[in-house]
Amino acid sequence: MKRIIGATTSVVALLGCASCALPSQPDVSPIGIGWQDDSVLVLLPACPGVEVESVVVTPLIGDDFDPDESHAWRATGYRGPTGGGVLLAAAEWRTATGASPDWSGAFGIDLVVDGEDLGTVVYEEELSSVAPRPGEFLVEDETMTKEEYLSDFRPDTCPSQDAA
Repeated sequence: MKRIIGATTSVVALLGCASCALPSQPDVSPIGIGWQDDSVLVLLPACPGVEVESVVVTPLIGDDFDPDESHAWRATGYRGPTGGGVLLAAAEWRTATGASPDWSGAFGIDLVVDGEDLGTVVYEEELSSVAPRPGEFLVEDETMTKEEYLSDFRPDTCPSQDAA
């Protein structure tokens, strides 16, 4: 009888504390999406000078990513400065393969920045909301300027805040 009570007490204790014992997901700052010329400019929640290792832009069909990987645009080795954003244009990358992204439809962006994955999904109506206003960026469901974004999401521990 003592063994059954002990086991029951352990199960109740585990069930009662199951939610408090699980680790929570880390907070990840969003990326900002805007326009520069005819390409998408991505603002990163990172210090200037980070290494942007790669990006994949995948079109969406309805609510799903296009399963045909030949429709994705991939690039590696960003060569431009990162403090003011990362330009998704082939000339800014060491290598770029695949069809140029179709910015008029919905797409997903996946970046690897200093070994961390960052990404977002952008729908046509969202991106068109910032298109006519240069200097404005879509950040989650709101519009921000570059200065507002950097103030809210750039880490406080950057070596130099002047390199934007």
